[in-house]
Amino acid sequence: FKVLFNDGLNNLEGLSNLEFVNFFWIKDNGLSDFCALQNLFNAGGVEDFLVEGNNYNPSEQDIIDGNCSL
Repeated sequence: FKVLFNDGLNNLEGLSNLEFVNFFWIKDNGLSDFCALQNLFNAGGVEDFLVEGNNYNPSEQDIIDGNCSL
């Protein structure tokens, strides 16, 4: 799953009901809020995660721990 090159995107609320993602690549967006992905990560629903070049670039553990937004 890719979310790429969207400066106007600042959260991922539309993805809050995802249950499993094999590969999640989030790059070069205006994102500063990844909290919509907490349930997905807490359930172990992401096999591989890469986040870079956004306004905030949390690790998988940051999201799990609730440090999911600026």
